[in-house]
Amino acid sequence: MKEDFDFFQNDEQLMSMISRFEDMLFNDKDCYFDIEEIEKLANYYYESTNLKRAMQVVNYGLTQHPLSSELKICKAQLFISSNKAEKGLEILEYVEAIEPHNPDLQLTKGLIFSQLSRSDEAIEAFTKAIDNIEDKDETYINIAFEYENLNKYPEAINFLKLALAENPDNDSALYEIAFCFELAKKMEESADFFADFTKKHPFSIAAWFNLGLSLQNLGLLEKAIMAYDYAIVIDEAYTPAYYNKAACFMNLEQYKKAITIFEETFEYAEPEAFALYSIGECYERAEEHQNAFDYFKLAIEIDADFADAWIGAGVMLDHLGKTKSSIRFIEKGIELSPDNVEYWYILGDTFFKLKDFKVSENAYRNVSLLQPTNNEIWTDLAAVIIEYRDVETAIEVLEEGLTYNNDQVEILYWLGTLHLMTSNRMQAEIYFQKAFSIDYNCHEIIGEVNPDMLLNELVVNMIHEYKNNQTIQ
Repeated sequence: MKEDFDFFQNDEQLMSMISRFEDMLFNDKDCYFDIEEIEKLANYYYESTNLKRAMQVVNYGLTQHPLSSELKICKAQLFISSNKAEKGLEILEYVEAIEPHNPDLQLTKGLIFSQLSRSDEAIEAFTKAIDNIEDKDETYINIAFEYENLNKYPEAINFLKLALAENPDNDSALYEIAFCFELAKKMEESADFFADFTKKHPFSIAAWFNLGLSLQNLGLLEKAIMAYDYAIVIDEAYTPAYYNKAACFMNLEQYKKAITIFEETFEYAEPEAFALYSIGECYERAEEHQNAFDYFKLAIEIDADFADAWIGAGVMLDHLGKTKSSIRFIEKGIELSPDNVEYWYILGDTFFKLKDFKVSENAYRNVSLLQPTNNEIWTDLAAVIIEYRDVETAIEVLEEGLTYNNDQVEILYWLGTLHLMTSNRMQAEIYFQKAFSIDYNCHEIIGEVNPDMLLNELVVNMIHEYKNNQTIQ
């Protein structure tokens, strides 16, 4: 269906056909076009994203060639592109009754079944087409996609291997098989596959890159760097290899090297926001906060919607002692990504630091709404409430948190301590009994909540009791 559009533009014969067809429509007259001409015209309008005119061409062709299977299949393909798969399927069922072994028919059926999420039927149709087509690699890839839709990644990998056996230069298949290895959690097999592939095809950039990625996922960072270096030798402007190589050096805590590699990409393309942000992250990890802020800000200048860069800049300002100034950046990051739990947490921590406990509480409450199973947020929320409200409200919050985090030991120790602070010894003992039985070694949390409670008779006796029990065990 899809052919080279540049060829069309330079094909005088095609231009003549287009002119003849347009003139026919304008003057409301009839002209004869053979099947090949109709197909070329339909392809032209399809490539020009004028599906309505492409369908008009095919329908006109069918008035002159009503028995043409080629044009019926072409019409079905246009229905696929118009998201009218069921209509396309109706046409193909008619064609199949006449030409059941037509490979174009089976390929088109496969595409329609795929669009309808009927993967098993799509696989069957694509398989029927395989023996009678030339470009088998693309059809093997289509079959692999359907197995992916069924979450059958080993089967998808097998068909992608068949695609690469047909056409080792099919980079799409290389990237897709890497993706499937990752989803199947077969990273060692992935590394072995790409190592073998690079031996047979040493000039494949995609193979070296994915070998590097496989090794990187296995934590073999030095070997991954070597693989990325091979990809760069083949194409020194292949920036993804630079990015991943730099990420390896970041994980090795060699931040200066990582920065140098990110900067090398600027020789081949304009600086991207991601590269500038990553340099900022390197400086952040190296605790060079001013440099980190400067690069986060540069990333924002290129991409004002880069939420991570806004948050990073805000956090760096806080480290630089400019906590009040950091708020604007953090709030902007939240505006861009309002469901990001980490961002709300950072905002809550920042306002807590500024002793604006009410705003801090509101931020923490957003975290608890977005991620109620995060046990730490409930104790942080309790801590801020204690600062400017009362212990009873903090207890209510922790009891709510316990409904989402059943028998979470930190919350239990907190509840025991707070109940003891309100002289509710009986309730405190209930929570402490649960907490000590789950993890005695976490009893230091009591002192973190209120050091005076470690001297309380109930706490002293329970520590002694459980310590002796552990010694006996």
